[in-house]
Amino acid sequence: TFLGGYANEKYAIPEGYENTVKWFSESMLAESVTAEKGLGISSVLNPMFGLGAGYKQCDRNETPLDCELRTRRPMIVLIGMGTNWIPNADASFEKYLREVVDGILETGALPILATKGDNVEGDWRLNLAIAQVAYDYDLPLVNVWRSVRDLPSRGIERKIYLTPDGWMRRNYAWLVTLDRVRELLEK
Repeated sequence: TFLGGYANEKYAIPEGYENTVKWFSESMLAESVTAEKGLGISSVLNPMFGLGAGYKQCDRNETPLDCELRTRRPMIVLIGMGTNWIPNADASFEKYLREVVDGILETGALPILATKGDNVEGDWRLNLAIAQVAYDYDLPLVNVWRSVRDLPSRGIERKIYLTPDGWMRRNYAWLVTLDRVRELLEK
């Protein structure tokens, strides 16, 4: 449902982004072990959520992240985490995010990180951690927070869920970033 709506024509493709949607459409429509069932930053590093959760493509004791990287062999990996935050877990969040980024970089793929629209933690510390990791690794960062901040209720309902307008703003922010990446790769 994330960017797949552009590829399956459920969302109108913004003018000028048709080539980007076409270029990424197969990936936009693909099922992802790491994006299923609301996995959090530590869950994608836990083998219990791979084969143990019923993903037959995963090897025994393989994390969902490792399974995804092995089976899909992506060139680009989108990382949007943090909404399912557990109170007082911000120190481990950044640690796990760095583990995820390291694992992706080891395969030669480019991780692209994104901030989140919500502030369920109350002081933006998860967005700060995400931005710090992107800065430390010199990685692209999609600023979802900025893309939704001018919407009513900052595009958030029930503390953590994006409104329909927030959802589309987030998707557009990602599409703009993917467009830039595609242009660089095609040079």
